[in-house]
Amino acid sequence: MLGNAARCLAWGWVWAATAAYGAGQISGLTVSTPTVSVGQTLQITVSHSGAKCGYKVLRGDGGAIGPLAVAGPQATLPTSYAQAGQFTIEVVGQKKGPHPKCAIGPGAAPVSLLVATRGGPTEASTFDADPARKLLPAKPPPVPIGERAAKGIEPKGPILQGVRPHIESLIFAPGAIGAEGPGILAPGGRLYLKGRYFGAQKGAILLEVDPLFFPEYPSGRISLKDVHWSNDRVDGRIPLGMTRPLQEREVRVVVRRKDGIHSNRVEQRFEVPVETRILRRQDPEVRLIRCGSTASENDCQLVDGATLSGRHANSWGASGSYNVDEYAIELTDGWMFNRVTSNHTITGDDGDYVKDPEPLIPVMGTSFFGKIRTFASSDDKVVYRFTIEVIRPKGVY
Repeated sequence: MLGNAARCLAWGWVWAATAAYGAGQISGLTVSTPTVSVGQTLQITVSHSGAKCGYKVLRGDGGAIGPLAVAGPQATLPTSYAQAGQFTIEVVGQKKGPHPKCAIGPGAAPVSLLVATRGGPTEASTFDADPARKLLPAKPPPVPIGERAAKGIEPKGPILQGVRPHIESLIFAPGAIGAEGPGILAPGGRLYLKGRYFGAQKGAILLEVDPLFFPEYPSGRISLKDVHWSNDRVDGRIPLGMTRPLQEREVRVVVRRKDGIHSNRVEQRFEVPVETRILRRQDPEVRLIRCGSTASENDCQLVDGATLSGRHANSWGASGSYNVDEYAIELTDGWMFNRVTSNHTITGDDGDYVKDPEPLIPVMGTSFFGKIRTFASSDDKVVYRFTIEVIRPKGVY
């Protein structure tokens, strides 16, 4: 029978779908100066209170510091930037080894940093000093974006020779099925990007993902839908079909310009909002195929709130009995197995038992056809209860 968490892990079942933040909290985020030059070192200070926890600092240029674990009141992180621009520095909770994610307090709001070129206050001076990297006007001159919609034409716009597009900041607006928390991307939401050198002609906004966790996208790249485009602002909608994974994962946002040049990559968290429920014995997805009948009393139709439950009892003088109960579960409408708990009653001590289901109930699977084996000795009984929680993307079905 199932007696402890170690055996549950051995079954391969997931017990808790949502990891809670620990008691530790990031209470402050500051930078030593609001303006630095390219290559100049600045100090990022992260203030902390409570228990030891994990966090990561997002630099705003696609890079990150961490994950780190902090226990003291403050941590000072030196860093520098290789290119000019306006960047937003943000701290997020992230599990580090045995330490849970830090909660992010209201005092740890994102901060803005201006990185200037060595030769002047903006990156434009770098391009002006290097003729090979200038913006070259197209012939004929580009039609302004405002006139493009009015005239119904798609101008060529400027030729961005040797200039890489750059994402400066992004805003996520929750969509039809919303977001789990601030700054976490989710299906159906619209992503707004501000930056430079995206070009006048429409390119693509991509999410780069790990195909291991996004099996519907084996290429590892997902194109946003319903895209709007200008040289410094673009936006698009995250496809509703992104219904995996159901746990939080990291993705990277990147802009691909019309000429095929990619921007810097901005790391962002992605999570599909979910809903869960407990399968009950009387639910139509759960079917009893056969109930063992070798004990004095046999009942596989118990209605006690569990998903699979049965009772086999022997009277005084009866011989011990082995029973095999068979069940089938077939989930529909996007539901998948998430976790299983058990609660058994065994009165005998003569080798009486309840075995684990054969085969194991598959986490994130949709069907189960299996057996539960029991043994009850004379004048004893076994009662088993397996409770199955199922999960699916919220608002999709």
